Amino acid sequence: MKITEFFKIVEGATVFRVTSSDKTVTHLAEDYEPVAIGRTEVESKNELSRANIELTLGIDNAIAQRYMNSVVDAVVSLTVYSQQDGDVNVVWKGRLSAVKPQEANVKLIFESVFTSLRRPGLRARYQRNCRHMLYGRGCNLDKEDFDVAGTATAIASGTVVTVAAAAGYPDGWFAGGMLEAPDLTLRFITSHTGNQVTLIRKIDSLSAAIVGGAQSVRLFPGCNRSRETCVSKFNNLNNNGSFPFIPTRNPFNGASFG
Repeated sequence: MKITEFFKIVEGATVFRVTSSDKTVTHLAEDYEPVAIGRTEVESKNELSRANIELTLGIDNAIAQRYMNSVVDAVVSLTVYSQQDGDVNVVWKGRLSAVKPQEANVKLIFESVFTSLRRPGLRARYQRNCRHMLYGRGCNLDKEDFDVAGTATAIASGTVVTVAAAAGYPDGWFAGGMLEAPDLTLRFITSHTGNQVTLIRKIDSLSAAIVGGAQSVRLFPGCNRSRETCVSKFNNLNNNGSFPFIPTRNPFNGASFG
């Protein structure tokens, strides 16, 4: 009674299909190619955060190279299938949480998809500045209403992008905002001076594309979370999530709130 396992790794539109079998496996008209791959046992545990599995691949494997060398922006999911006597079952499903390169191989660590069910949600904070994520729920602004089209002509140190259109706005206008690359990858902008915006980390696709010529990008202005900026820059005071009138001293004992 032979049991065959095969693995489907999905990252957006990119899909890897591999099997530990010595020959190609076909399931639902999809072919899973044989590679040297190993995994740890699937265990049932009371603590879901420990119900992880590790895939081990050779260091020269295309999948290992993909996740060892690049920053991954999309969620990477793994589905493990088991085939026995013609019947196929899903034995595990999860998402990539860590990559551990070693001397001759790479370990991809996946956490169970059920771990998210046990995580507490982030509670609203009682604070002086706005607690909402810009362009997110609560803020309710549509980023498409504020986009600035531009052309990226150069990148320095992988994160400092030159965009001529940024020079038409006051320094800091895009700090705290986002840059969108041609492949729709978004990056947080940490600072903006003149025609240069600095990203929190590089965008591999944009860096590679600019080598071949200027690339179209979009910039979205940032917010410093103050009520003044909310009014003057976005006219969004009705959705401001701040509590500006919190007292500076505790009315019960006179201690400072800090």
